[in-house]
Amino acid sequence: DYDVEVPYNYYICTVTLSNENLSHLPVYIMGEEQLSRYALYMATLGNRPDLFPGSDYVGKYTGDPVEHEVPEEYLTDETFFALLTEAEKIRLCGIVGASGADFIKTSTGFSKGGATREDVELLRRYSPEHVKVKAAGGIASLADAEDFIALGAERLGTSRIVKLAMQLESESGAPDESY
Repeated sequence: DYDVEVPYNYYICTVTLSNENLSHLPVYIMGEEQLSRYALYMATLGNRPDLFPGSDYVGKYTGDPVEHEVPEEYLTDETFFALLTEAEKIRLCGIVGASGADFIKTSTGFSKGGATREDVELLRRYSPEHVKVKAAGGIASLADAEDFIALGAERLGTSRIVKLAMQLESESGAPDESY
């Protein structure tokens, strides 16, 4: 008989398990910027809802919008309606910023409205610094263009200004380098 004692190190590992919903995991492991990008990805299903057709998230994010009961008299109140619209625009500024977009635009310029000074100011105030503002539509004069730029627009979408500048240039006989 031969007995040999061999020394060894041993460690005790203590593990505490907790039962959490898997959807909460990103909140615990991601930073603020990663979490905002993840939220955008989930909201759009990565533009590929066909990848996981059986997932509960597909119906959650692509189903019919949730109905909110707003009393009829509130919808006819212009002040309430303007506040609701403003709140939606402020929310969109955050979404656009989180998406990594370079620009946020006031409108297409093809609708009845076009850019307003209030919208340009709101978009500049509530968009992250890296997001630039483009004012489009409703810019009818050089003074309008200067106003929008002073309010924070870094790009203008306008066809009227181009025509006006060309007209001023032809009238003066020399190109205007100030614009």
